[in-house]
Amino acid sequence: MIKLEIVGDTLEDFNHKVRAILGELARDMGASVSRLETVAETAQASPDKQEATENVVSMKTASEAIAEAEDSEKAKRNTAARKYGESDWDKKRRTKEQMAVDTEIEELTSALGIEIDKTVPADRLVVLLREQSASATDETDTPNISSSPEDRKDPGETEAEIVYTRDDVRDLLGKYAEKFGMAQAQKEGPKLLGAPKLSEIPDDNEAFATAVRNLQEAIDG
Repeated sequence: MIKLEIVGDTLEDFNHKVRAILGELARDMGASVSRLETVAETAQASPDKQEATENVVSMKTASEAIAEAEDSEKAKRNTAARKYGESDWDKKRRTKEQMAVDTEIEELTSALGIEIDKTVPADRLVVLLREQSASATDETDTPNISSSPEDRKDPGETEAEIVYTRDDVRDLLGKYAEKFGMAQAQKEGPKLLGAPKLSEIPDDNEAFATAVRNLQEAIDG
């Protein structure tokens, strides 16, 4: 409880002093002015106060209202997380750390080819962009791995650099027989292999590559 004692010879003197105090409070505590003016107007309207010699104005209600308003404003500001390009609500400029975060956001969005989302808090946005960038990098760097001999190659490896073996041809020949039957495999095999039988294919990578390509095309077709 806070009490303010105001002494005056007349009602006008009393009102003058009250309003002088209100003027001081209004500089930083505008929310309390209306409450205090109500107190002064009530005192002026009372018939028992024609010549006030001593009046006590209770400030408890006004003080509590001011404190509640300030706490509410602080809570509201604190829950509003900083967005990209902004400073903290009580600061005019961004900190070095905040500028670094914003710069990283710019770089990540530029690399990903997307717009900056200014509705998401900056700290959360940079985390999401890092995850998205890492995911895109993983997809780009994934090796070209396949169970099929003709697709089995390392990233950056050209067709001429792929080394096939007789086993690669044998595997595909078995798949061809499973799909079309042994009779068809025996009939079309020599043409697809480029040799009367598997064992007679020249021990040459180009010959193996041709056989693999022919068999795979026949299976896929």
